[in-house]
Amino acid sequence: MLPLLFDVATAAAEVKWTKKEVVLDLDSSMEYGTARFDFVNDGPSPVRILSISPGCGCTVPMLGKKNFAPGESGSFTARFTVGERRGAYRIPIHVEFDGGKTADLTLLPQIRE
Repeated sequence: MLPLLFDVATAAAEVKWTKKEVVLDLDSSMEYGTARFDFVNDGPSPVRILSISPGCGCTVPMLGKKNFAPGESGSFTARFTVGERRGAYRIPIHVEFDGGKTADLTLLPQIRE
């Protein structure tokens, strides 16, 4: 049973993120802000992003490309709408890849008056 658990952990580690949390410093007069999440496919096989799901309707992910070859770098952006929001927020972002792999990231908007 232990070798199977090790294999699953290894497979999930193919995509390496530059940062799993990105701080977004915003002013309350701004309409929106955009953060970028960078990664590299560090595995031996291509990976495909199936979905990016933010934990708030105030955040919209934007992905220009879904397939990444071994060794290839990529990124997606997350657009956060300020609206009437003020203060610090913590927005979870769940990324699903083919083969059942996932990543949990965090957007940290900080909105000044």
